[in-house]
Amino acid sequence: MVDIPNNLSFLAIENPLLDLTVDDNDSALHTKYGLVHGQASLVTPEQLPIYHEVFHMAGRTTTPGGSSLNTVRAANHALRQKNGGRVAFIGCISDDEAGQTLIDELAKVEIWGVFAKTDETATGTCAVLVNGKERTLCANIGASAKYPTQHLVDNIVRFSST
Repeated sequence: MVDIPNNLSFLAIENPLLDLTVDDNDSALHTKYGLVHGQASLVTPEQLPIYHEVFHMAGRTTTPGGSSLNTVRAANHALRQKNGGRVAFIGCISDDEAGQTLIDELAKVEIWGVFAKTDETATGTCAVLVNGKERTLCANIGASAKYPTQHLVDNIVRFSST
């Protein structure tokens, strides 16, 4: 269980994703996985291997992602600059390499992640293929879609007392 800070200013819940960003200037990944330049899409079963491939590529970066986590990161930055407030995020991940990377990335910027874990599917990820100035996104919601509402029930008292 994660200790919730006394100065919690912002709490969000949604689909946590780990963004896996890599340059694809030769369009090899676009071609291999049938992705359209500049498009954002949900993964198809045939495209699932892209996450393992991109995760293990040299030069890839990892960033907490998904629309809510992007907002949380911005709020965290603004609150820490203004008054030292803290931010927490609730969601569901898997006990896998991507899930641990997401936890580690959030810890680096002092965002408190309070995660339910599932073994039903992998942590949600988004392959971000960069070609010049253009980004192509291929998202796998994964474990984030398995969030058990009981996790919120079990933790909401902790947040409301801060």
